[in-house]
Amino acid sequence: MQTLEKIWSISSVNLRLSYFYFAIISIFNSIIEIAAISSILPLLDLFINQNGVFITKLNDILGTFISIEENNVTQILYFMIGIFVLKFFINYTTIHFYQKIIFDLRVYLAKKKLNEYLNQDYQFFIKNNSSILLRNISQEVPRIIMGVIAMILSLFSELVMILSIVTLLIFIDLKSAIFIFGLLIVIGSIYMNLSKKYINRLGKLRIDFEGNNMKNLREIFDNIKLLKLYSRESFFFQKFNFNNKISSKSHMKFNIAAQTPRLFYEFILISILLLFCIFFSENLQNLIYILAIYAAGTIRLIPSLSKLLSALQNIRFEIPALDEITKNRYEIKKNLDIPKNNIDEEVIFRDSIEFENINFTHFESEKIIFNQLNLKIYKNSFVGIFGSSGIGKSTFFDLFSGILPPTNGEIIIDKKYILNKQNTKSWQNLIGYMPQDAMILEGSLLENIAFGEDSKNVNLKNFETSINGANLNHFVSNLKNAENLQLGERGLKISGGERQRISLARTLYMKPKILLLDEVTSALDLKNENEILKTIYNLKNTTKILISHNREALKYCDIIYELRDKNLLETNIINNK
Repeated sequence: MQTLEKIWSISSVNLRLSYFYFAIISIFNSIIEIAAISSILPLLDLFINQNGVFITKLNDILGTFISIEENNVTQILYFMIGIFVLKFFINYTTIHFYQKIIFDLRVYLAKKKLNEYLNQDYQFFIKNNSSILLRNISQEVPRIIMGVIAMILSLFSELVMILSIVTLLIFIDLKSAIFIFGLLIVIGSIYMNLSKKYINRLGKLRIDFEGNNMKNLREIFDNIKLLKLYSRESFFFQKFNFNNKISSKSHMKFNIAAQTPRLFYEFILISILLLFCIFFSENLQNLIYILAIYAAGTIRLIPSLSKLLSALQNIRFEIPALDEITKNRYEIKKNLDIPKNNIDEEVIFRDSIEFENINFTHFESEKIIFNQLNLKIYKNSFVGIFGSSGIGKSTFFDLFSGILPPTNGEIIIDKKYILNKQNTKSWQNLIGYMPQDAMILEGSLLENIAFGEDSKNVNLKNFETSINGANLNHFVSNLKNAENLQLGERGLKISGGERQRISLARTLYMKPKILLLDEVTSALDLKNENEILKTIYNLKNTTKILISHNREALKYCDIIYELRDKNLLETNIINNK
């Protein structure tokens, strides 16, 4: 029931209705299957018993719609053809509707999961490994669909089918049907109980080691230059191979366990039919009649029983994927349910932003980054922040932009707005951020500078202005259709300096009122560094904050702060170097 509750909780209203409609279609499908199996009864009755009992019963059921003559083989055959034509259309409808549900699930659940992640705060992404989040969307969502939800639909469909076939067999021969069906239930139950813990363990192994695989691959391709330089290919290859072997072995063992029941059922049912032939051969005419019915039922029953057990095994194997996707769903839903009218408070920056008694402790390491930080930054000033690596310079930007909330204290804009969840988005709309490591999309120069903006809506004037401002003129001047230049995966087709300048152009394209510059000149030579810093310095009506470990890069700043002793202290570091 917990599994069903989880599936219900992640499904849309339309999907829930689709499950209901599929149940109805499955019932109709089972009825037509029984009709198809039963359609051989009049023919057997005619050739073996020759008493017309089933033809008479059939005429009673059909009533005024159709009447079949007792000895008219042609009519019986036409009747069978009609049943099988109807069976074809109902089976096709079932398959089509089933695949439509799978399609809707693929679109909806992947979209839903990505939307949930995108709407989490920055702390969520610090706490959760990005490889696991990637795995959840690209691998675990499809596994939930095909391994859990599709299997439950199949389970219901096959269960209805089995009950219908057994009902027909009971109608033909009560004692034999109860004996055979009871025996199959006992064998199936024993097998499921014996394999339960084994399948659960395989499922947990699979999800853990496939997550490790994704992390290994990210490490390899994100650090390929270091791997090549230090000849570490073998180490990372062996690491991946170890995890991949365990994951693949869990798949192999599960597939063996899932396919074994069909072999048991085939053996048992065929053995029972043959034993009937051996022990009841004296009443051959009646035996052939019953055997024909059981053979027809068995042909359909064995696949249904195999699918039913396979569905149960698949569900158990993929339950860890469902648990992973629904983990922390109430906390995630709480973040998604923030009323929209509470996040529209507009912030207008006219004078200053002030840090009052700001404390910040890292929520995982519990390391104190800032202690009683008090700082005031005026509009249109150019502020420099200097300090050694790893002591919190970038964290200051995270606090300034509202990506991370302070542990204690307040960030106040114009002595009017206290930065909080209700106005963070408005505040962030004023900010342009340029990170130390330029993130380059695998696309064109235009797509990278107009980051996330549809190509039809790109402001070409802003594009050209940002190109000039980032000193990219020399880069594009000799290129035809420079805006369509493909930069390659992570910008590997261009130099590090060019990647940094494109990152600056992207920031300038947004026309921000505040520029946060995190080690922006670290990949540039002295000449280009000076040119870019001059460009930034000459930007009018813009508040600029530059973080750098390079003292020389801070020479254009109006005021410089050094980060030490968990605080920002004004310094004259350029003159004191």
